[in-house]
Amino acid sequence: FKNYSHDVGKPVRRVPKRKQMAQDSESQRRSALNVRLLLREFCIDFLENCYNRLMYLVKEGLIRERAQQHDETYYLWAITFFMAFNRGQNFRPDVVSETISIRTFHFIEKNITNYYEMMLTDRKDATSWSR
Repeated sequence: FKNYSHDVGKPVRRVPKRKQMAQDSESQRRSALNVRLLLREFCIDFLENCYNRLMYLVKEGLIRERAQQHDETYYLWAITFFMAFNRGQNFRPDVVSETISIRTFHFIEKNITNYYEMMLTDRKDATSWSR
């Protein structure tokens, strides 16, 4: 009974394009070893020396709405990248303390809620909000 489904034999319903989930276009490419080592060292130095201060200043600019058009997207991408990088380098919470602070968590949660509400109200442009 675990594998039983009432949908067996029914035709698959077509989902309109405007209701389909947005497709991520992620393709992986490997750089040369010397480039990867150089970028790894850069990321380690960046995390140790200026990540927390930079992320704090960028977040303050976003909160005060003194940002340019895609700054919020770049900020969220940087958080994603450097948190993943830090996890791969024996996670050190001290170098990403700004990212795991309560204010940053609240900022991200507020933006997720805003994006979700915009998806519901702006149905014509929902795919751009879902990215």
